[in-house]
Amino acid sequence: MRGPRALATVGAVAHVICRIAFISDGRFFASEDDPYRAYTAFLIKGDPLRLIGRLWVLGFEGCHALAQWAGVPARWAGICVNTLALGALLVGLLRIMERLAPGRNTLRWCIAALLLASPMTITLAHSSLSDLLATCLIVWAAERFICYANSGQLGAIAQAAAILGIATWVRYEPWLHAALVVPAVVFMEWRVLKRRRVGAPALAMLAWLGPIAWLLAQQLRFGDPLHFYANIVETVETVSGPPARLRVLATHADSALYWFPHVVLLATLAWWHRRDTLSWKVSWFFTVTLLLGVVFQLVGGHAHGTFAARLSYGIEIALLPWAAVGLQWCVDNRLRSTVAIAALLFSLTALRPAAMEDRDSVAFGLSLLRSEETIPPDAKLLVERPLQRPPFGWASVGVLWGHWDQTIWVTPQTGGWTVVEATDVRAPLNLTEDGFRNWLSRDALQSAWTQSDRMFEAVSTRWSCVDVTPYGDHQLVARRTCPNEGP
Repeated sequence: MRGPRALATVGAVAHVICRIAFISDGRFFASEDDPYRAYTAFLIKGDPLRLIGRLWVLGFEGCHALAQWAGVPARWAGICVNTLALGALLVGLLRIMERLAPGRNTLRWCIAALLLASPMTITLAHSSLSDLLATCLIVWAAERFICYANSGQLGAIAQAAAILGIATWVRYEPWLHAALVVPAVVFMEWRVLKRRRVGAPALAMLAWLGPIAWLLAQQLRFGDPLHFYANIVETVETVSGPPARLRVLATHADSALYWFPHVVLLATLAWWHRRDTLSWKVSWFFTVTLLLGVVFQLVGGHAHGTFAARLSYGIEIALLPWAAVGLQWCVDNRLRSTVAIAALLFSLTALRPAAMEDRDSVAFGLSLLRSEETIPPDAKLLVERPLQRPPFGWASVGVLWGHWDQTIWVTPQTGGWTVVEATDVRAPLNLTEDGFRNWLSRDALQSAWTQSDRMFEAVSTRWSCVDVTPYGDHQLVARRTCPNEGP
């Protein structure tokens, strides 16, 4: 059938075009978190103990670190990891579709088109964010669980549990999946398979090893297994305020209308016209499994501080099988205009701008990458690191430039400054105002990326002669020899 193949081709072409557009436009980052994640991965590469963080599980950053250890630049490591995750997610969805509607190959083409042309998928695949990998792992765990439910194979449930255990080190949402997998297996054994094998729940407990290992690591590292939870609550309430579940729900609704309205529309058409196409039991299981992450977020009640729309990615993936049915219905009914409009919508919405607030830092980092701005190899670059977090745009300068040994982060504090080498963040130098001005006199300090008037004033007044290059609202201040000082 030509229609589905054409749509899959449109999706693949849209994805490639948008990836090229991201690269040519310098959109190495999909959100403010991106450069910070890449920098964290760089630190983990040098010190694996950093995998046990104060807040977030860092399995995804660990994958970044492995990519960087293999020689991939920090600016590309996240994209490489997520490209592999995208391929695995596509294969997983195709396997799910085969179980939902055996023998309906046209639906596999349709779901491939929808995934490849998804604006959110393209954005996440071209990022350093963990949502794509976590969703991929959950889809594969669901596929393995469905295989277990159909065949009763203990190996399948062991694979599902192991995948969930890995997923719990990528994001916290899979912790809910891991908690529910054992009761789900007990139900399957007692009520569906009628076997009551003790080995099945025991194998399902493999999923619990991920959270248990994390709690144990927190105990060994910080002396408190729930050390991370207190820090998360403090951080998210500082950024987004107290829990507000209605606001989280509104964010998900807004994301659905802004990022994947075509998926919602096509899924609605499928429910209206072809609701008997997919296996009801399997489709409901898949939908509920993917929506558990949303339930986890609603229970917590905290909105994410940066690029909150990505947290709705599970909703889009949950609807994709039904959206594929809706898309096939459009093709079968020769609604060519509808299909054409949908394909055009995929292509155009996929070119959404990256969700970066601090684009000035990205522009400056790209100028360093392209050698439009040069820093002498024996000189240091000061990069102002605002105390407010997020945004994390400041990290993009180091990530894009890649010369970590020449990068120094400078954070303005009340009554002073904190200075830290990018390669040795465990040894910060706290300086008073006068101490910072004296410190600026060092010969190795030649350039500064300033974001605040305070930083600009401190640098420009201490360095007698400077060249100032504006980048939007920020400036590159370069120290130069004054005419009366000689060579």
